[in-house]
Amino acid sequence: MADPNALLFCPFCRECFEGEKECPDHELVLVPFTQLPSMQEASLPGDEERVAPYDLRFGRGWVFLSAALMFVGFMLRFVTATYPDQELRASGFAIATHQAANLWMVPAIAVTAVAILLRRRSPWEMRASRVAIPALAIVALTSIGYTLYQIWRGASDVAERVGVETSVSIGEGAVTMAVAAVLMVASSLRLGVMPVDRVAGGVERLQEGPLERVDER
Repeated sequence: MADPNALLFCPFCRECFEGEKECPDHELVLVPFTQLPSMQEASLPGDEERVAPYDLRFGRGWVFLSAALMFVGFMLRFVTATYPDQELRASGFAIATHQAANLWMVPAIAVTAVAILLRRRSPWEMRASRVAIPALAIVALTSIGYTLYQIWRGASDVAERVGVETSVSIGEGAVTMAVAAVLMVASSLRLGVMPVDRVAGGVERLQEGPLERVDER
C-alpha cells in the first residue's frame, strides 16, 4: 500500500512535499527520491538556473511570437475609412504618427515584454513575470480598442457635420495586434512551467508511471 503521507519530490525543482501528489509550482507528478532523474537525464535547468536568451521553452516562445505579431500588425492596415468620393487607409504606424499617439504603446509593450524575457531567464524568474507581462498585454489591447473607438467617433462626427455617409472598417493590422495581445496574456500565464512533452527519458517515464510504486512494503 502507498503511504499517503510519504515524502515525494518534484522531478524538476527537486523540492519535497508531504501529502501532495503534484508540485504546486510546476504542475508535475511527485515521485519518491529514488526515482528522481539526474539533471543530465532530465535535460532541464535548475529552478534558479538561467537559460539561453534564445531558449523558446517554458512558454517563452509563445511570448516572443506574440511580440513579433504586434510589430507586424503595427505596420499593416489598421483601419479603412470610406467616404462617398474616396477611401482612406492607414496603418498602425501612420495612425500613431499623425492621429493617436497612444497607439505607440503597442510596439513599446512588445519591446518591454521581450526585454523582460531576456532579463528573467530562470524558471523562477519567469514565473515571477506572470503578472507584469499579462498586465502589459492588457494595456496594449486597451490602447487598440480605444484608438478604434476614437477613429469611429471622429468619422461619425464628420458624417453628421457634412451630411455624408461614412463607414470605418477594421484592418488586418488591428486584428493581428489584438490577437497578439490576447496570445501574450494566455502564453505568459504559462511562463516557467516545465514543458512535459519535451522532457527526456526519466521525467517522461515518471509522468506516465503509477504512483502506487511510491512506497511498497
